[in-house]
Amino acid sequence: MTTEQPSVFVVRDGLLEMRTITLRDDVGDDLIEVGSGLIGGERVVLDPDQTLRAGDRIQVKRSP
Repeated sequence: MTTEQPSVFVVRDGLLEMRTITLRDDVGDDLIEVGSGLIGGERVVLDPDQTLRAGDRIQVKRSP
């Protein structure tokens, strides 16, 4: 059993920030509802590489 809190990387001023979140519900089709920890409009890294760390500088690219 793990006690780790769910967390995500948020992009802020070109840097990665690790943010702890709370989850509300699983709404199906691989979607979840975030209860707290994010603000609308923030950019979240959806599939982070295992080498990424908080404080890393990144460049956001739009998907094709």
